[in-house]
Amino acid sequence: MERINKRTHSDYTQSAAYLPKDLVKNFKQLAVELEIGHSEAMEQAIRMWCDAAIKKVRQ
Repeated sequence: MERINKRTHSDYTQSAAYLPKDLVKNFKQLAVELEIGHSEAMEQAIRMWCDAAIKKVRQ
């Protein structure tokens, strides 16, 4: 699989949010345990949330 430089790729943008410290700590710890990068884990989490939200909106 080819790695994408997300910092310079036109299909990607940076996003930031203020989150509770305990949530960020757990998130980072789990990403390390699952051997997945922080950015990839965040992308997966947001995709799962969006999928669930879309289903809820379309009910």
